[in-house]
Amino acid sequence: MKLQAGVLASLQRVGSGFIDFDGRAPRSDAWWFMLVYALGTAAVSVWASPATDPWLILMALPLLSVSVRRMHDVGLSGWWLLVSLTGLGAPLVLFWMAQPGQADNRFGPQIVVR
Repeated sequence: MKLQAGVLASLQRVGSGFIDFDGRAPRSDAWWFMLVYALGTAAVSVWASPATDPWLILMALPLLSVSVRRMHDVGLSGWWLLVSLTGLGAPLVLFWMAQPGQADNRFGPQIVVR
């Protein structure tokens, strides 16, 4: 499957599939969304901590869904994200998320971003 490249295209795909835990997400979708999430969290955290709560709650589901679909893209189950809850597992999950997507796998056809 060929997808359009670019920041806005990636963010639009994540936004439109924020409750979709099936299928795959290319690296660009995951990393652009995580950058926007980190910048938004930093900007909102300048104010008191209660101001960050709506932002974190609003972004939790899209962050989880794009992370699960990213794990699918490298051929792993989304359940492997639970490894990141341990201190030693977080670098492993980041390593997996940085890997290029596999060819067709049990989660769907290969995604090519151009």
